[in-house]
Amino acid sequence: MIPLDPPQADIMIDPSADLSALSGTCLFYPCSGADLQTPMALFADKVSSLYFADHGYFRPGHQDTRNHGLDISIAEAGAIPAPNGEWSFRCRTFEKASRRDDDEDVDPHVRFSDVAKLTETYYHEVVDADFRVLRSNDDARRVFDKLPDPLGVFFYRGDSLGEGGSGILWNDMPLMERVLRKLVNGGLLVTDGSNPGDAKRQSVGRHRPVLQAREMRSAEQGLDWIGCTFKNTLGRRLTCIGYAGQRYGATLIWQVVRI
Repeated sequence: MIPLDPPQADIMIDPSADLSALSGTCLFYPCSGADLQTPMALFADKVSSLYFADHGYFRPGHQDTRNHGLDISIAEAGAIPAPNGEWSFRCRTFEKASRRDDDEDVDPHVRFSDVAKLTETYYHEVVDADFRVLRSNDDARRVFDKLPDPLGVFFYRGDSLGEGGSGILWNDMPLMERVLRKLVNGGLLVTDGSNPGDAKRQSVGRHRPVLQAREMRSAEQGLDWIGCTFKNTLGRRLTCIGYAGQRYGATLIWQVVRI
């Protein structure tokens, strides 16, 4: 059994929120580590596929994932257990990546010769449908750029800049603007505000309300934000519709709608 980070009891999504835009889309979680069960428990019945990218996967002895037992070879990787029997494992395939002439080395620490992808199919008992889970050890930015499915949920939290962290500033404006542009209309941004870079010093209308989650130290503070809304300069309205547990701060679920 892999020692995953299990979902917390106080996780919730506003039951009145319209999540129909997630149908047929994917969830993407960069630098995901062992945090696999919570996004699956929340969204496996709403999206078609979930992509987890962490350069420490399938690299025996890697400092990022060895403490979670996720550094084992791809052939030894275990299926992801359901917290309450929500899903069951069906089948899997794995492959090594092949380099194309237009591929760029985004991260010098991620070599193409080591890049691998594990694709699994699970059956969701509640909605009577299959969904796919893809785990990759490629650079998360490259996986993001090549997502083959529409992006319905972007999930990102708990990623440090120290030893064991990715060092990728997903909540800094250059990357976050790419995320917001790629999200489908009515898609979800789920984050605890980790790695804001210069975004914290930028205008309130752009992204700062999302980053305030880093300062919330309890579930009560996070839950109090449900219903809060703001507009940013990209022409998006963000409304907090849920809380997905604590990490570096409160993990808030924002629905992003184009104005």
